[in-house]
Amino acid sequence: MKGTGIHYAILRSSFGSPDPSQVDNQFENNYKGTRVTGIPVGAYHYGYAVSEIGARHEARFFLDTIKASNTKIPSITTWRTMGTLCRQTLTNVIKAFCSEVEKAGYYVGVYASLSWLDSKFYPDQLPYDIWAAQYFTECQYSGQYGMWQ
Repeated sequence: MKGTGIHYAILRSSFGSPDPSQVDNQFENNYKGTRVTGIPVGAYHYGYAVSEIGARHEARFFLDTIKASNTKIPSITTWRTMGTLCRQTLTNVIKAFCSEVEKAGYYVGVYASLSWLDSKFYPDQLPYDIWAAQYFTECQYSGQYGMWQ
């Protein structure tokens, strides 16, 4: 991988709430394989929580899933809410998840598409790096971001 110009990898570890079926069944293999190459690696979790309590619960699940990696890998969260939450509620839910993960000593970021960044939550209220997902020749997100895809 290193010889192909890849500088890091962010692997899906889990999604939703604690249940063995919601751990990515290739996470451990992908993590071990990536670490062998010496490429920095992080993990991400698809969040489905619709409340701050649920988000903290999912964060603990995520932390349990990645703890076997025995390292402080960077972590990213992305949200796929079921139903409709107002922007402030979703912002608070994301903040609850991220703060729980950050308290455990991990670097945290939030991944979202341009439409989500512009209309689903308030990224400027989150003290975390934003990973703007927009497949275009240049990033059109007008807010602050740390990564663009």
